[in-house]
Amino acid sequence: MMLFRLVRSLFNNAELVFIMALQQVRRRYVGTLGGIGWALLQPLMLIVTYWVVFALGFRVKIGDGTVSFTAYFITGTAAWLLMSEAVSGCVGSITGSAYLVKKVVFPVEALPVAPVISSAILHVFLLAVVLGFLLIDRGPLPWTALLVPYYTCCALVLCLGIAFLTSALQVFFRDVQKVVDTALGIWFWLTPVVWPIDLVPAAWRPLLNLNPAWYIVQGYRNSLIDGIPPWDHPAASAIFWVGCIAAIAVGAWVFERLKPEFAEVL
Repeated sequence: MMLFRLVRSLFNNAELVFIMALQQVRRRYVGTLGGIGWALLQPLMLIVTYWVVFALGFRVKIGDGTVSFTAYFITGTAAWLLMSEAVSGCVGSITGSAYLVKKVVFPVEALPVAPVISSAILHVFLLAVVLGFLLIDRGPLPWTALLVPYYTCCALVLCLGIAFLTSALQVFFRDVQKVVDTALGIWFWLTPVVWPIDLVPAAWRPLLNLNPAWYIVQGYRNSLIDGIPPWDHPAASAIFWVGCIAAIAVGAWVFERLKPEFAEVL
């Protein structure tokens, strides 16, 4: 019931959420010389740093060498940066907008959703660079590249569940932001983003399906490089969506239970 009420409110205020997301994008880069260009420059600098370390320093190779490490790495990193930016940005969304929370008529649930949407908007710029690189590196993309929006939606749904939970808890426990940032760092290294899956023993690889970030990261690679649609791995898809729905349900329940106390605490 709480989840349906939350979804209905967001649907009724969809225009407001989108406007808030656009405002966050503008506010993030206003006054800077690079402007919106930083949305592309910052992730590219991070990608180049990891590429130098792993491709040139450790000389990491992927499988039999038919896929370059750069192609493998850049597609996975694009997916990861979408998730990490969305999750990190939503934690303080309520505490940072106390003046809106105290307005009786304002839909508070829109606050943690806006950073997730703004991350998706900025993701488009990086994804365009990734597609351009793959066209140069590998030639025509497989038809499954059309399925990338599906995995992007998977990432956004997962992040929304985390957003509702963490943003609500941050109101009462201000350490949540630090915990989330630390957890993201650990989660990054537990997910084969910059290291090849070949390092995981074959008997243990099915355990990666329990990592929702892996489903999305590998989904980007399957779509843009390998030409593998999600229905070729129904078990992995089922595990992801069961976990994702559970995250949304828990996040919505916690958010709705704590929401009446937000204004008083802030």
